[in-house]
Amino acid sequence: MIDLNNSMRVVDMGTGAGLMAIWLTQMGHDVTALDLSKRMIDLAERNARELGLSIDYRIMDAQNPELPEASYDLVVARSVLWCLEDPVGAYERWLKLLKPGGHMAILDGNYYLDLFDEDYRRRKQYLDLKNGVDNNLHAKTNVGGVDLNIIRKLAYELPLTRERRPTWDVSTLLGLGMTDIHVLSLDSYSYSVLTENGFMKLPSNFIISAQKPYDDASPYDQEICRKPIDDSMLEKVARRVENVGTGGLQTLKAMADAKRMEIIIALMSGRMSVSQISVTVGASSSLVSHNLKIMKEAGIVESTKEGKEVKYSLVNPYVIRSILEMCNRIEGVS
Repeated sequence: MIDLNNSMRVVDMGTGAGLMAIWLTQMGHDVTALDLSKRMIDLAERNARELGLSIDYRIMDAQNPELPEASYDLVVARSVLWCLEDPVGAYERWLKLLKPGGHMAILDGNYYLDLFDEDYRRRKQYLDLKNGVDNNLHAKTNVGGVDLNIIRKLAYELPLTRERRPTWDVSTLLGLGMTDIHVLSLDSYSYSVLTENGFMKLPSNFIISAQKPYDDASPYDQEICRKPIDDSMLEKVARRVENVGTGGLQTLKAMADAKRMEIIIALMSGRMSVSQISVTVGASSSLVSHNLKIMKEAGIVESTKEGKEVKYSLVNPYVIRSILEMCNRIEGVS
């Protein structure tokens, strides 16, 4: 995770009233805070002034920040990414701002996912019955009688209100080459649904931290640059794998493809949907689906249904990793 004890150069994306920027400044960090709204920046500056703090507030689009690249130790964003029209592009641009070894800290949630996801729709209905329709955060902090249905209509058009997070974030950050990714739930209560594999928690609020590699080649890049397993390598590995029958050889042959190798490495981070794998490996959904079918027949991956979504995972990650390590050793000897 991130060590906040050492002084850092920080960018606070979508600072709003400046609360995150104020907290980080009080901890001794050099903070630049952005918001597209002049009204919010004025309020944030007033809050900082009242506390005697010096914070570099700027009226600027957090989605396209005009800041020097490779100049910051930490990028933070609280309840911002979900409402952006181009969240993948935002992640890409925020990554460029970080120094090698710098971190991102994203505090966000599955806001308005109930518009599209049946499990989250049931979750909302349960909480409305338990706490009351007007007992959520938006209702409690509503100033001026804003019609919250307007926000729901706006949210309907946003890309991240259709994605289960933080799974989407993890796969996207992996695809961008980020490392040392950690996720922590910020929910004060848990809500679970019963799947064919048992109970599964539905996260609402969470924090994700991720690190920019110290060099251009991340561990993910190094893995996916691995050559596909050719025929000679298949033969050598087959001789070394104990009890490698027809099924075992089929597994090895299924790995003899560059794109399938990328998918395998992506799935080492955990279960993913076809769309999440597509983002991670940079391939079309149809190509990913085709390769997943081959790997499923070979016993490399398995699928489980989570609500309306199908997730894929490695049947035995240990065996796959052992085969990859064996290939490395054979290449080293050759």
